[in-house]
Amino acid sequence: MQETRTEPMNDTEKLRRRIADSAAELLAEGKTAGCAVRIAQSGELLLSAEFGCADTDSGEPLRQDAVFRLASMTKPITAAAILLCEERGLLSVSDRLSEHLDGFSGLLVYEPSGSCRPPVREITLLDLLSHTAGFGTDEDAVRLDSLMSMAGAKSSLRSAVRFYSENARLTFDPGSRRSYSPTAAFDLLAAVVERVSGQSIEHFAYENIFLPLGMRNSSFELTPSLHTGLVGMHDLEDGKPVIRQMDNIFSDHPLGYHCGGAGIVSTADDYLRFAEMLRVGLSRDTAVLSRRSVQRMCTPVTVPGDEQEQPSEVFGCGVRVTLRDGILPCGCFGWSGAYGTHFWIDPHNEITAVLMRNSFYDGGAGSSIARRFERDVMSALSQNSADMPRS
Repeated sequence: MQETRTEPMNDTEKLRRRIADSAAELLAEGKTAGCAVRIAQSGELLLSAEFGCADTDSGEPLRQDAVFRLASMTKPITAAAILLCEERGLLSVSDRLSEHLDGFSGLLVYEPSGSCRPPVREITLLDLLSHTAGFGTDEDAVRLDSLMSMAGAKSSLRSAVRFYSENARLTFDPGSRRSYSPTAAFDLLAAVVERVSGQSIEHFAYENIFLPLGMRNSSFELTPSLHTGLVGMHDLEDGKPVIRQMDNIFSDHPLGYHCGGAGIVSTADDYLRFAEMLRVGLSRDTAVLSRRSVQRMCTPVTVPGDEQEQPSEVFGCGVRVTLRDGILPCGCFGWSGAYGTHFWIDPHNEITAVLMRNSFYDGGAGSSIARRFERDVMSALSQNSADMPRS
């Protein structure tokens, strides 16, 4: 039924209508069982909403404090931990990995032909942060994950890093190109945080990021209270949505494995606090990171050929940065998770947007649902087109 309006909708009304309409369509088509959104502009919360249910059998509505598996939206938090360690003089992102972890000075580059050779230089922490290290990428990411499972090396972060030191290889020279590392690179970064701080990654994140920001429902540890609120995994079965129970946080990783690339659970409210810290941190120091660190985080790390190829996006430290996107303006930054989580920050329009859902369907970077979310938000709130000229 079409609604008759006597006055034009303002931006917030447009936003709420577009998000609600899209959610209703996705639910009706079975493409999601439930999702949570948080959208703020200039520090004002414009939309906080849950759609759908937590359980397809009972129809129980999704709660405001629903707990989601972040998957790769863990990476920006691990990156923040590294940058905080840098602020405290415990490391520099230009450090070689081998300065902090044993067993990584002799990695070899394996060519497609099957031959191997020493790299032109060693991996740095910045290489790992920006997916330019050639570590745990491309076909080697699949090889490593399979071998780790067979070797029982996923029992903990420590066992995973030990496995990497004995079995990993490089797929290209560090800094020579860009290729996403699903988990391995950020496992190493989490291990570096542990080494230089003397704390486990879960305790470091709790004391230095979650606690200062009031992120009370975020953790590498699935405590009993967080487990109670943890949503099931949406899937499609014969075209119909179902919820599958999954007691761990990511893939086949046991709960004791605090994966630096995909091991955190959180809520929509909590992640908005983290994302807003990054937005505010572009202009002033925050309770967690300095302005310098936040600016470093969202500064593109280029590789040879970028000027000629003109990629649509590159990576900073743990986040993608848009250059020529078609929906998001140049300079937006954020990331996604394999289970459907997604966030970005638009510095120019002062927008912070978070989408939370857990699904085996249509997740990860560039998913159709994430892109639709971006389009709905930017079409309602953006005062600048996505192809605005770059300065």
